[in-house]
Amino acid sequence: MGTVAVCARGRLRKRGARGTLAGVPTRTQGALLAAALLSAACGETKRTAEVAPSGDRREPPASDSAERSRVVAPDRAEVPREQAEAKVPWFRGSFDEALAAARAQGKLVFVEVGAFWCPPCQRLDEETFSDPKVVALLSERFVPLHLDVERSDDAQVAERYHVMAYPTMLVLETGGLEKGRIVDFVPPDAFVEQVSAIAAGGNVLGRLDAEAAAKPDDLELAYRVAHAHMLAADRAGAEARYAAIELADPKGELGLLPKVAFDRAAMIEKLDGDCERAVGAYRDVARRFPDHPIALSARRRVARCLLRFGKPEAARTEIEALLREGEEDPRVLSNVAWFCFRNRAFLDLGRSAAEKGGAIASDDPDFPYLAAELAFLSGDRAAALRHMDRAIAAAGGRTFYRTRRAEMAAQGPGRPALP
Repeated sequence: MGTVAVCARGRLRKRGARGTLAGVPTRTQGALLAAALLSAACGETKRTAEVAPSGDRREPPASDSAERSRVVAPDRAEVPREQAEAKVPWFRGSFDEALAAARAQGKLVFVEVGAFWCPPCQRLDEETFSDPKVVALLSERFVPLHLDVERSDDAQVAERYHVMAYPTMLVLETGGLEKGRIVDFVPPDAFVEQVSAIAAGGNVLGRLDAEAAAKPDDLELAYRVAHAHMLAADRAGAEARYAAIELADPKGELGLLPKVAFDRAAMIEKLDGDCERAVGAYRDVARRFPDHPIALSARRRVARCLLRFGKPEAARTEIEALLREGEEDPRVLSNVAWFCFRNRAFLDLGRSAAEKGGAIASDDPDFPYLAAELAFLSGDRAAALRHMDRAIAAAGGRTFYRTRRAEMAAQGPGRPALP
């Protein structure tokens, strides 16, 4: 793979137009990014996920978008009856059985990897997978399979395909070879366009690269494209683009360097599976950028890696420190509550954070929802149902919350039920 041999020159004095740097000639910036894109394109080969059996079981990969900001799906608008009744014919079997069914039917396999608690996944269910155009596409050309990473078998498939965020949607050949992927919520029309393009041999990342190459002065766009390569588990492509951003903005005047450093730490954790080394990388992010919001995400990732590395006491110490420092900050309280719920750890700390957050931000349905899940995991179903009632009221009767409450009411205490 080639290298970027150009460096930005000139003193950086101030930020220019959005996504550009004053003091660095635009042609120089353009050369940097164009070189990175060309270098990455020359070095990329078609990735195969025709995958060997997965290694040791680890906690399912986490959604970066969900961890960096809480995304709450809006209430579903009134839709025509034919759309409300449209349903994707999800395959009721294992991953290997779905591949076999696709071979028998002469179709491709469409795999949605998500989690029942993931807001963008819920929005996909409510808006995209209920659209007749989407249902028709998936019914006619694919064997569609939904994987929930809360199930151990499904989590292993997610690991095998290096899923970096939820939801991730994979288009696969019948032998398991990946043709392409889409990450995050996509509305119905864009979904049909993108999935059809991948099925026909299109390249979603290639289109993003072309857009960035056409706008070489837009470093924010360059970061978004680099991040997309990371989410697609294309480490070489992401790293080339991150390096170009660092060369074009060495002093970090655009605020992109904290994100670049965080993403590199995430690749150590998720692609390398090296939690011990990732702890050091995340700590370095928090040390270098203590006033940036990403420092909170880095510290939470430190705690998660410590859990995976078999050091629960050290992980609890990290979470307790966050609570002490941010006991009145709804963002910190939300992060702690989500951490405890997703990792099934330190339920007492999570419940305290969720309840404090709910008292501060009484109109945010996330806090009573998290308080409900954490109470349910703790075996306190009565409290869980009370908190779910508050979540339903705060969210205006959102469908997911009503469904989740019914599941809790129908079960004994314990691990949350999956849809």
